[in-house]
Amino acid sequence: MTQEGRLQASPNRGRYVLEGTGGDLTSGDCCEIWLGGHWIAGSIEHAGKLLADESSGHAVGGYYFVADDGGMSGLCVGMRVPV
Repeated sequence: MTQEGRLQASPNRGRYVLEGTGGDLTSGDCCEIWLGGHWIAGSIEHAGKLLADESSGHAVGGYYFVADDGGMSGLCVGMRVPV
């Protein structure tokens, strides 16, 4: 890893962008995320009806992280990601 960035909310609703890159993360993008004190390798995926929309109470699609070992985590603004 040469540098570290953080996830930010994209101008495209429901998506994330790595600070300073300008490009949205999307399904199939490989990356590492700092979780539980360790860098975890994996990829970004998307699923429909994954998250609850607070304003409507309906389930909506969203992006999440799938670790190479099969673990999963939701994505959050501020997560540390190498660039």
